[in-house]
Amino acid sequence: MNESQLYDKMKQIEGKYLKPHSFEQFKNYWLPEKIVKESKNVLSLGVHRDVGFEQAMCMFNKNLNIHLYDPTPDSVKLFQSDFAYKNKMTYHQVAYAKDNGKMKFYYDKNDLTKCYSLIPLPQFGEDPAYIEVDTKNLVTMMKEDMPQVDIIKADIEGVWYDFCREVLDNDIQSGYLIPLVCFLVILYFGVFGHKVKNVE
Repeated sequence: MNESQLYDKMKQIEGKYLKPHSFEQFKNYWLPEKIVKESKNVLSLGVHRDVGFEQAMCMFNKNLNIHLYDPTPDSVKLFQSDFAYKNKMTYHQVAYAKDNGKMKFYYDKNDLTKCYSLIPLPQFGEDPAYIEVDTKNLVTMMKEDMPQVDIIKADIEGVWYDFCREVLDNDIQSGYLIPLVCFLVILYFGVFGHKVKNVE
């Protein structure tokens, strides 16, 4: 699929799923109220010690089954503690990547509050620290953990393009696909080489 075909496919998905809705705020994200009320299964990629979004959805819909994927040490520590709606969540100490296996997960050793990334980002310095993590792609996650998905939240540093390609190339079907990372990253870094200015 070339860039033009990818753009056309994204517009087709946009026309099908982005219809007028009444939106509700779930911590730092806004989702259509009706979609959250009618959903059962949620995949949440990227947590980094904060499940406020997932908890807010559970307050709105107590029937959710949420699978969360994030190998960061902060997330491991979070899931060793008790918190509201933990019984609705299944935690996987795994990172999203286009290939299944093991990869380096980079971070800023001088500031552990920053996000981790499968890509050694410049802000991590010349010799970034890393941990080795297990990785799974979306097709594998769905096959092994949740064959029927209603909502997908993907807040995954540096691999948004791989995620979007996987969704489009495999014609991933779900009740409602909300790849939030695409919109967040596209706004700030541009898409297909076209930069977006004055976003704030």
